[in-house]
Amino acid sequence: MISLIPNSSDHQDAINVLISNISHIRNDSRQLRRKAAIAFGVNDIDDGKLNNNKRKKIIHRDIERQRRQEMAKLYETLRSLLPVEYLKGKRSLPDHMNEAVNYIKHLQKKMLKLSEKRDELKKLSSNSYGSSSSALEISQDSNSKGSSIMVRPCLAGVEVVISTSFQLSSVLQLIVAEGLSVLTCISTKVNTERLIHTIVSEVNDGRSIELCELQQKLRNISPFI
Repeated sequence: MISLIPNSSDHQDAINVLISNISHIRNDSRQLRRKAAIAFGVNDIDDGKLNNNKRKKIIHRDIERQRRQEMAKLYETLRSLLPVEYLKGKRSLPDHMNEAVNYIKHLQKKMLKLSEKRDELKKLSSNSYGSSSSALEISQDSNSKGSSIMVRPCLAGVEVVISTSFQLSSVLQLIVAEGLSVLTCISTKVNTERLIHTIVSEVNDGRSIELCELQQKLRNISPFI
């Protein structure tokens, strides 16, 4: 089954990369100065032993050149990680830094919502399996002319499978009334009179749905549809 919920680890990876780039941009200047000084055989650029002004200027110029090159690479990497909408109309580097922070906050909020939805689905799955195995099995209703109903959890929320010859409108109305939003409804004809309807629904507002109760309500209305 294909997961309908994005992997929250992808958002965490993006956040980690963005934070890492921002940290490099803020801290690499000092490291570059030290590297350049060592390359010229100098332990401290401000050391009083450096009496040659020309040498100081050369060292300083080389440090600044390396710093600008490295910072340009870091900024380019940072920009490449941001969606286009976060860069539109913003040209200055401080604006890009601010938008990177905003994007990190956006990803963190999205991760929180996904985690809450994941926990809700786990709870839904646990309730359905723990309360009664009949919620996951097809139940036959002798009064509904061979109709069968199965209610089970899925990644999106709740899946309802109905094999019957009756109309579907009342079933959909009941599902919506129970606080579910219908995402997909696929009907397959198995013979001239019988259809199998597969309805995938999403739970609204983080509500808890009792699958056994929903299945019983569907069984109650099916003979009269």
